[in-house]
Amino acid sequence: MNVHTPTTSLTPNQKAQRLTGRPHITYSEVTTYQACPAKHYFQYVEKAPPERLSATMLLGTCIHAAIEHLFNARMAAEPLPTVDQLIETFRAKWNAESKDIWVEFASGQDRETCEITGRTMLTTFLASDQVFADAEIVGVEESFKVKLMDELPDLAGRVDLVTYDGKTVTITDFKTARSIPDGEYDQGPVEQLLLYSEGCRPIAEQLNAKLKLQFVYISKGKEPKIQAIEVKPDIHRACRTKLIALSVFEAMQRRTVYPSPSPINCSGCPFKSRCKATYQFGADCTVR
Repeated sequence: MNVHTPTTSLTPNQKAQRLTGRPHITYSEVTTYQACPAKHYFQYVEKAPPERLSATMLLGTCIHAAIEHLFNARMAAEPLPTVDQLIETFRAKWNAESKDIWVEFASGQDRETCEITGRTMLTTFLASDQVFADAEIVGVEESFKVKLMDELPDLAGRVDLVTYDGKTVTITDFKTARSIPDGEYDQGPVEQLLLYSEGCRPIAEQLNAKLKLQFVYISKGKEPKIQAIEVKPDIHRACRTKLIALSVFEAMQRRTVYPSPSPINCSGCPFKSRCKATYQFGADCTVR
C-alpha cells in the first residue's frame, strides 16, 4: 500500500529532495529563482539541457579551472605549472563545457580572442603575490554543507581557496570581471561569501584561528589587474540573507513559476527558446 506523506511532515532536506532531487539548496539556486522563477524551473526542477552558453561566462569558468590546477600543484608541493600548461587546462575545460552546445560570443569575440584574453589574465595572475602568499593551502575547491536555519535545507557550497597563515584562515573567492569594482560592498555576491563563511567556520575553530573573507579580482583586458578586496563579517546582512533564502524556498515549494523577461535575464539565458515556447500567448491573451 502506498502511503502519501504530507508535505508538512517532511524535513527541509526532504522537501528540497522532493522539489529538485537534491537534499539541499545552493546559493546560485536561490538567486536564480529570485531573478527568474521560470529559469529556475527549467534548470533545477525540469533539468532541461541548456540551449546556449555565454562565452563570457565560459571564459570565467576556464580561468577558474586553470587557477584550481595552479593551487592544487602548490598544495601538493609540485612545480608550479607554466602559462602554457595552464592554457592547456583552460582549453580542456572549454572543450568539455562547450561540447554539443552553441557558444554565444559577444560582438568582436570568438574562441581565439577568448583564449588570448585568458592567456593574458593567467600570465598576470601567475606573476602576482596571490600565488606566492606565505600561507599554507588548506583546501582548493573545498566543498561543504551547512545548516543555516531549522526551516531551510542544508546549504551546499564550494569555496575556491582556503589558506592558513598560523593565525588566520582566509576564504578566497576568485572573480573575473571587466574591471575591478570600487567600494567594499560593491564587488558582487557578498551575501554568498557571508553564508559560505558559516560552512568554513569549523575549519577556523579547529585551528583556533580567526576567519577572513576576501574576493580576489582578475580583470580582463590588455593589461589585467589583480586585486584582493576583504569582506568584513556582517551578522545583520547575513541574517537578512538567510530570511530572504527562506522566503525564496517557500515560494519554490508553492511551485510559483513565471518568466521574468528583461534584457539582463533574457540576453544570455540558456533556456530562451524553451521559455518562449512554454509561455506563448495569442492575441486574446490566452496561452497557446
